[in-house]
Amino acid sequence: MEFIFIKRTYILIRKILWVMIAVFFLCFLLLAMFSNLVGAAISAMGSFFFGYFLIHAIFEKEEKNNGFQLLIAMPYERRTIIKNFYSIVIGGAIIAWGMISLLGLLIASIQKINWSFVGGGIVFGIEGIFFGILLPICFKYHYQKAVLCSQVFLFSFAMIFVLLSKSSWISWERIASIYSGWYDVAGIFIGILAFFLSYLVSKAIFEARDF
Repeated sequence: MEFIFIKRTYILIRKILWVMIAVFFLCFLLLAMFSNLVGAAISAMGSFFFGYFLIHAIFEKEEKNNGFQLLIAMPYERRTIIKNFYSIVIGGAIIAWGMISLLGLLIASIQKINWSFVGGGIVFGIEGIFFGILLPICFKYHYQKAVLCSQVFLFSFAMIFVLLSKSSWISWERIASIYSGWYDVAGIFIGILAFFLSYLVSKAIFEARDF
């Protein structure tokens, strides 16, 4: 079912998807060319925001076209539907990360800048937690409620990050000085665990939901 589901989702969001791709790659091309942010920072931001808007595009179109009702009327188990949704979101974010990384490596080689993937695993863990919370919300509520919840959560997350960055309790220089590759390994593990637990929660919500 995976290919059929991916094709169906692409047909559903193809117009907005190509606009998203064009805007994102233009923005991150400019970011890579005219900023000091390189490596994991650019790739992570790209995959994060691409995944975020991809989720909203999919769920908006599904609700407007009664997509969930049509899907559960087909001979597919609900857990299979959930699994494919997760595959598309995670796969989309990973593809965006890969393409932005390749673009960044090309720009870095032209501009003679070092491109580093340090911290990429940590960012993957943060993304896993964020998307792991956002997806069950989208499956639980209607699109408008899900958008409101996700915006509140994103704003809260941004505020916490800003407060931590300004706090005297945390020294980012000290964190950077004790950085180890094992942090990235731990981040990847946390991200995978978050997605797995999120999948179980979403499956339970979707199986219990009355359409």
